[in-house]
Amino acid sequence: MRHALMTLVAILPATTGFALPPLACEDVGGLPVMTIEGNRLHIRHAPNETATLPLTPLDSATTFPRAWTTHLNDAPATLILDELPCAIASGTFPLRYYLLTGQPAHRLQHGCCTVAE
Repeated sequence: MRHALMTLVAILPATTGFALPPLACEDVGGLPVMTIEGNRLHIRHAPNETATLPLTPLDSATTFPRAWTTHLNDAPATLILDELPCAIASGTFPLRYYLLTGQPAHRLQHGCCTVAE
């Protein structure tokens, strides 16, 4: 984990609005597990259940927080990624995410992210 954190600290200042390194994210409840890779969001709900969703940046920000829109289960969703320490059962990570889904019921998921190894 320490290696991943040091890698993230070295990489983030050099990134641009569209060039984040691939990030691995875990929900505070354990599932879903997500990967943010370029303009794609991969969500794994179960070992054999993965969805890949397109991400559209809300702006051209090159700093945190970052935000994207997508569609989850045919409803609009917003993904926000911020450079805030985040702790879950598996450890402490340098990034925090929030995923707000729209209809039929509004739901806010959140968890932690780090550079994917």
